[in-house]
Amino acid sequence: MTIRKRARLLAADGRWYDKIYRSDKQERVAVVPTAEVNERWINSTLSDVMNQLFQDNGLFMFIAG
Repeated sequence: MTIRKRARLLAADGRWYDKIYRSDKQERVAVVPTAEVNERWINSTLSDVMNQLFQDNGLFMFIAG
């Protein structure tokens, strides 16, 4: 599973901040996973992407101006 999220910001002075955050996870299973297992995998992968975004000092420096 791959999740990609893009942060794209435009400052008042015309500068852009554009970055893609990405997380890849692979799981091998012998049986079809349940909805709960799928939800856990999706949430874990999305959490990885959100952590990347919140740890991006460049993003926060851009926002601070």
